[in-house]
Amino acid sequence: MQEEFIHFIWQTTSFDTRELKATTGETIEIIEAGQLQHNSGPDFENAIIRINGQMWAGNVEIHLQSSDWFDHNHDSDRAYDSVILHVCYACNREVFRSNGSRIPCLEIGSRIFPKLRSKYDWLLQSSSKLTCASFLNDVQPEIKNEEITLRFLNRMEFKIQSILKVASKCEFDWNAVMYRYVCRAFGAWVNSQPFELLSRRLSFNLISKYADKPNLIEALFFGVAGFLYANKDEIPRDEYEHALVNEFRFLSKKHNLTSISTDQWKFMRLRPANFPTIRLAQLSALMSEKPELYSEMKDLNSWKMIRNTFKTEPSEYWKSHYRLGEISNSKAKIPGSSLIQNIAINAIIPVRLANAHWKNDLKSKNELIRVMTTIPSENNKVVRMFLENGFEIPNAAGSQGAYQLYHESCMNRNCLHCGIGKTILEEPEIETYTDKI
Repeated sequence: MQEEFIHFIWQTTSFDTRELKATTGETIEIIEAGQLQHNSGPDFENAIIRINGQMWAGNVEIHLQSSDWFDHNHDSDRAYDSVILHVCYACNREVFRSNGSRIPCLEIGSRIFPKLRSKYDWLLQSSSKLTCASFLNDVQPEIKNEEITLRFLNRMEFKIQSILKVASKCEFDWNAVMYRYVCRAFGAWVNSQPFELLSRRLSFNLISKYADKPNLIEALFFGVAGFLYANKDEIPRDEYEHALVNEFRFLSKKHNLTSISTDQWKFMRLRPANFPTIRLAQLSALMSEKPELYSEMKDLNSWKMIRNTFKTEPSEYWKSHYRLGEISNSKAKIPGSSLIQNIAINAIIPVRLANAHWKNDLKSKNELIRVMTTIPSENNKVVRMFLENGFEIPNAAGSQGAYQLYHESCMNRNCLHCGIGKTILEEPEIETYTDKI
């Protein structure tokens, strides 16, 4: 049993409210349960309770056991002097305000609807990754969709606030901000961290300076990534690498650049087309063709437009290579849909949303939310799990919402903080209690 469950029971009055009496005999009638608040102080504010026929307005405190009042030192905290009723699963001790006056205690443990409690216990004990899976057939699609949409909007708001902090450090140079997030997105999940580190060591301003020289852009990216032999004692494996090494030796001294350890890059279990070396080659081509990243992407208002913008092909060398110095069958290395999708979802749309928020441009924010619905849904374990349980995830807005819902609520079994969980718990069958009271 969790105290949050008693919060839910009180807030929704999901218990038998007939002939309520305090443990000391006062009659209790709930007029207004009050508003749940999450700051310090009593749990419910602005409650209206009739006690022994007298109307009281004030706050309500919730505990599993009434003795928790003393464990939490409420008896000496004047902030709790406004409490007019102490509601507990079990009342095992009388409680008092800081001035010594007694507070009536209402025990509701035996009044909770058995079927509701049974559902709650099931949710807590379920071995399913999607805790409420057994009850989802009884939940209306509109409720599921509403919760997914809410979590998507929450996720976008979280990203906006995170991006604004980065933007502040970049002095609100939105091209530099977009560069930072596009770099990270090129690493997808596996190599996102080394790509982000690369963007920190290799600034947008420096890349912009050499945007008209694709060979220097490649030298900078592969050199700072640690894939080039900058040591004179080591010999490049072919002419292409030799040229990059020579350029990077000069550039690294000129701009005081340091390289990332190659140990940070992951190749294991990746398809060759997803190797970080290919991603670096694609990123180099993008930065050569579209150096003003934000300016290039601020008007992309559909998945088709975004996809076409990233049809950039790396230099000729990479048609026949997946790694430096290792020849492979010739094949174009244009970014695929899954990579572009990742960049759109985790860089282009969130950064533009942050910019719109910064400008207080609500119209653009709403338009960008719409653009997310034109991007295909992601295909990962979380999304597949929701699909298997009857959810509709038609686009990236849905898949982002599902991801947020799973990590915010499902993983931690926070069903009481989920609209779907509340719906399941708020609909117990009608029960009678004539045999109990």
